[in-house]
Amino acid sequence: MDKKQAISEFKRNTVNRQNYNLELIKLLERLDLFSDSGVTSVNGKTGSVTLSKSDIGLSNVDNTSDSNKPISNATQSALSDKANQSDLQSHSNDVSNPHEVTKSQVGLGNVDNTSDANKPISDATQSALNSKADQSDLQSHSDNTSNPHNVTASQVGLGNVDNTSDADKPVSNATSDLIDSRLSSSQRTAINALTLIDEEATLEEVAVAINNIIQALQA
Repeated sequence: MDKKQAISEFKRNTVNRQNYNLELIKLLERLDLFSDSGVTSVNGKTGSVTLSKSDIGLSNVDNTSDSNKPISNATQSALSDKANQSDLQSHSNDVSNPHEVTKSQVGLGNVDNTSDANKPISDATQSALNSKADQSDLQSHSDNTSNPHNVTASQVGLGNVDNTSDADKPVSNATSDLIDSRLSSSQRTAINALTLIDEEATLEEVAVAINNIIQALQA
């Protein structure tokens, strides 16, 4: 007989609750839950036994469902070490330097808090500027046409040129040679006589020279 059959027979035989204990014993025997020795005590208790949670080692357990259990002390202690998710999110979104980070901490300890437009001229820039000329000075120099670099005639390939006006230029050697080749002997004598007249010559010397010129031209 299996357990299901045993239970069904027990129910039939105890409908009027007659022979209940006898039938219960039979049922337990069939289910192998009852022995000949019987149960004499439960957790040291005899007779009509009522067990409490302490009798089964659960004296500290509260009779609450899982959904109604309160927060335990250990859980509350762990929760006390946690921040609200909203507070963490608010802190994460804070861009107003909530940790008071300094410029030194980000490697900019020497940087001055000035806008680009208001930054002063740095020492390096000033040093570079000191080696430069003002644009106006450069323009003035560029516009200067009075030989500001003291260029010489030799530097422009005119080292043999004499500084004389066209009107004051002497007869060149080549021109003189050409003229000489075209003059007669008497004309050259007259010109030579003319060149001998000195600004300091006496009237007598001048008269002699003129006479010599006339004679040379008449020859």
